[in-house]
Amino acid sequence: MGLAALLVSIALAVGAQTTMVGTALPPFTGEDLAGRKLTLPDASRGRVTLIAFGFSYGSREPVEAWTAHARTAWGGEPQFSWYQVPMIGGFARLARPFITGGMRKQTEPGYRPNAVVVFGGTGPWKARLGVGDDRLAYLVLIDREGIVRWRHAGPYDPTAAADMDAQVRTLLPAR
Repeated sequence: MGLAALLVSIALAVGAQTTMVGTALPPFTGEDLAGRKLTLPDASRGRVTLIAFGFSYGSREPVEAWTAHARTAWGGEPQFSWYQVPMIGGFARLARPFITGGMRKQTEPGYRPNAVVVFGGTGPWKARLGVGDDRLAYLVLIDREGIVRWRHAGPYDPTAAADMDAQVRTLLPAR
């Protein structure tokens, strides 16, 4: 293995470790569909947060199903938040205005601040999240300090959702 290949392998391995349960979620910046620049997890500091990453148009349905569950289960909880994060790479970045315009039209106005679009940098995030199938939702639940407390990849699954809900309950402050 050449030196360059070895360094790439090490970088991917280190990147994959950064979203392991118990570690801080690395920050990333995008623009929400309300037109504001946003950096996560900083923007959600102080709240338990579900972040649903999608890497293709095919991941839209699973991401939306998971965030619909989060809204239904936890939408009334002021110390809980959720974000849909479409990560767009490759040549699609050239169509940025058309892509974001289409997403904006398809997203209810009240949910636009919860959709943070990230253009570029998808490779390291795919490695961090272990993306094998870009048609799935890749979910990360972080605590109020931005530490990953739960991860899941796949379509909406009631059993996995119950597991996530149990984690949310343990992370919210006692009332």
